[in-house]
Amino acid sequence: MKNLIITTALLVALFNNYNTNAQVKTTQVNTVTVSIEKDEDVMTINWNTMREVNTSYFIVEKSTDGVHYQMIHTTKAASSSLFGRQYSMDDTIDTSDTIIYYRIVTVLMGGERFVSNDVVYNKVTNETNSNIIAKK
Repeated sequence: MKNLIITTALLVALFNNYNTNAQVKTTQVNTVTVSIEKDEDVMTINWNTMREVNTSYFIVEKSTDGVHYQMIHTTKAASSSLFGRQYSMDDTIDTSDTIIYYRIVTVLMGGERFVSNDVVYNKVTNETNSNIIAKK
């Protein structure tokens, strides 16, 4: 049986984009939606972007305590796209882990990083849910 949870993290980045006539500074917004699906001992982490602005790559991080995260995957981003993109990766889970946390780190071209909300799998209850407190 598959479990599915979706959380949306609004990732905001300021760029020095100026209109030469008006000298107006603009704000670019990247939105990432994260979901996980469990099937047997494999967790599929999916994330979608609404658009990408100066995005370099994504890091998928995993934790068993919600505090100490380990990078388990990186994926090159589209860089700049007006259209949404879909990304995914599979993670073989350790059957001894009771709770597993996943999150997506968006890394911009300038090195700035934005972290999504956690998505969490609880083996005891066989449920997935999102951590409503955003990580900074």
